[in-house]
Amino acid sequence: MGYKKHDPALHAADLHPLADETRILPSPRTSFPEPNTSLSDDIGTIPERPTARTRIGQARVHLAQGRLSAARRVARQLLRKSPSSKSAHLLKIDAAKAEGDLDKMLRCCRIALRHHPDDRTFLKRHVYALMQSARPQKALAVLERLCAEAPGDVSLMIRKAGACRAVGKVKTARQILDQAPQTTPVILAQANLEEQEGNRTLALERLAKIVEAPAEKVGKSDLAVVLKFCSLCLLTGKAERGRRALNDAAIKPQTLASVDLERTLHPALKLGANDLAAAALGAAFSTDVISLSLAVYILRTVHFMGRPDVTERTRKRLEPQVFPAHRAAFRIRSDLLAMNADAATVRARSTQTAQRTSAAARALAGALLQAGTYDLLLRYLAFCRRRWRSDPKFAILHAEALAEFGQPQAALDLIERTHAKNSMRMVSLKLKILYNSGRLAEASRLLRETKFDPHSLAPPKMRLFLAIGEDRMDDALDMAPDIASEISKDHSVLSRFSTTHVGAVLNEAKIHRFASRHNQVSSVVDPQSLDRSFFVPAKQTLDRLWPQIADSIPTTDHSQIPKQIWQYWDRVPVPDAVSETMASWRKSSGYRHCVLSRKDARDFLRTEFGSAHVKAFNMANSVTEECDFLRLCLLFAKGGVYADADDRLIGDLERLRRAGRGLLLFREPFGAIANNLMLSRPGHPLMQIAVNMALDSLLARENDSTWSKTGPGLMTRAAAIYLKGTGSEEAACDFTLLPQYLGRRVVQFHVDLPYKSTGSYWNSTKGALPSIVTQTLDRHI
Repeated sequence: MGYKKHDPALHAADLHPLADETRILPSPRTSFPEPNTSLSDDIGTIPERPTARTRIGQARVHLAQGRLSAARRVARQLLRKSPSSKSAHLLKIDAAKAEGDLDKMLRCCRIALRHHPDDRTFLKRHVYALMQSARPQKALAVLERLCAEAPGDVSLMIRKAGACRAVGKVKTARQILDQAPQTTPVILAQANLEEQEGNRTLALERLAKIVEAPAEKVGKSDLAVVLKFCSLCLLTGKAERGRRALNDAAIKPQTLASVDLERTLHPALKLGANDLAAAALGAAFSTDVISLSLAVYILRTVHFMGRPDVTERTRKRLEPQVFPAHRAAFRIRSDLLAMNADAATVRARSTQTAQRTSAAARALAGALLQAGTYDLLLRYLAFCRRRWRSDPKFAILHAEALAEFGQPQAALDLIERTHAKNSMRMVSLKLKILYNSGRLAEASRLLRETKFDPHSLAPPKMRLFLAIGEDRMDDALDMAPDIASEISKDHSVLSRFSTTHVGAVLNEAKIHRFASRHNQVSSVVDPQSLDRSFFVPAKQTLDRLWPQIADSIPTTDHSQIPKQIWQYWDRVPVPDAVSETMASWRKSSGYRHCVLSRKDARDFLRTEFGSAHVKAFNMANSVTEECDFLRLCLLFAKGGVYADADDRLIGDLERLRRAGRGLLLFREPFGAIANNLMLSRPGHPLMQIAVNMALDSLLARENDSTWSKTGPGLMTRAAAIYLKGTGSEEAACDFTLLPQYLGRRVVQFHVDLPYKSTGSYWNSTKGALPSIVTQTLDRHI
């Protein structure tokens, strides 16, 4: 089966890449003019003089090549002579769209509609801008009018369905699509709606009727349908079907536009269609102008190889190809891959450019966030929100930044003040903030009462952990198959789901439920030792014995925690980006700072504990397990502060040290105790319990996940045992447990360092690039 290169109706919902809430169809991830808008569409029916037509044609070429100033100059000149010129107004609108400036686009649409209030082209552009600015109700009103005038227009029906979904009218959206002629674009829209409602398998099988049907029955499949089918195959663990569909489609990358190249390259790499992936990569390098998203995707793929020289050559090769208005954004995002966030931020702020576009502003805000420059970031985002008032993405970034730095209530208050507070993206963000700040009851209530589909608002892990956090274990176990399917990206991940963090929690919950219902079966588990064996009962013990939830960081003048900071990196030397993150801790006045290597760790364990602990360290299955075990031993023997290598100190460490007398730990939203940041006095009994449990697990070569064996799962069980043996009143004098978000006021957790996106990262789920792809890369850079 081949494919049709293009069906204009498939781009009826041609939306901005970040407008997921309004998307029914997969849309081009680019800011270029809509692909179904040709020069003849724009000017063929407009009675202008030939000279004007020629100038408009030249301006369209400028626009396609990213020379926005030149295109706008032509539009201004034409409007001075003819203020109602349709082609000139359309040119200004599309230039604003290409730049990504929603305020400018809305303003241009309003001016054009004053001259031509019934023009369908301007009305459609206005709908697009309204949807992007999170005003779907206004967009729906315009679409109602357009559909009334052209009731048989399939593209308008699809747009209207998208607007209905964006305002929470999912049933209406479904009815519109069901009643529309069952063309390929409509079927694709239905599949997208089903996926957004969590019915991925149903969406897959709907598209399979087109993609996998004999070609003589259905003809060629549209490229968008094939690629969407492949995406769903990836998400449902049916990689072989996706690979077969790609091969049958006989895609010719050299004929594709930038947006289609990106949408082809990703599934081709993921599904192992290596020849197609190599051809798509070669076509991208041979294209004059490519989108920002395609350039970033290629660069991140190359960066995964872990060869900085190749990444840099690729960056230099791609930058001149990027749509000019987005080159500054590409530079910032590529710098974040190649260097640490501090250096990338300094370079971005010192680079002289023309007025920064919204894409570049978002990239700079992302760099400031990664650099942990809290005050500067908030000031900059406040400026961006004033500069681009209609763009909800900056309000989202602002709220996310407040939450990231431990101010969830301020983030929620900001959301309530935005014009887009009732949009799906804002409701989803509100849900995320409530969950991450431990306000699970409020998050669950929002999820139950919202007009939007829960699958669209909450990722699968959040829905699962909400159920676990509220002790709705039956609900958690009932959703396990769907969660496994949603989380797993391909068949290999799906097959080992039970060994993942989420899978391990579900397995424990399943065994615990069985043990609770059949407590006479001692061969399964001793009911009296559930806390020692399983996370769920340990979490429930913590909930019962330690119900208090602090809303601020406490202070004591009697802290016994030493001013000693411990960190670990297995190899010497420590990579520059990691070392510079560690430097934030080295600068703490009055504190000693020590980074241990694997050799240092063995020497320490041999001296302080003995051969059994060294053996346990050596038997760890990963760097993560050995690091988890070491930190417990360090804090028990010496005390102090342990911080992961990817955690950055952004506040006063003394504020945290003085928050606990003997031990300070942080609790994750769904109830587990985090182990990335811990502060302890030497010899604390909880740490002794944790050391002994980890030692036994490692020596016994238990087949648990790292999370359960040496990580937060273990810390939660150790804390439950400690509280049961000590009593909550006595423990309160020597133990402080705070919600994790309070720790974010002083420490930025899990900074996105460059090494995490390479194949050497311990948590990487990607495989090596195929040789044919690397050969193509070598030829072009």
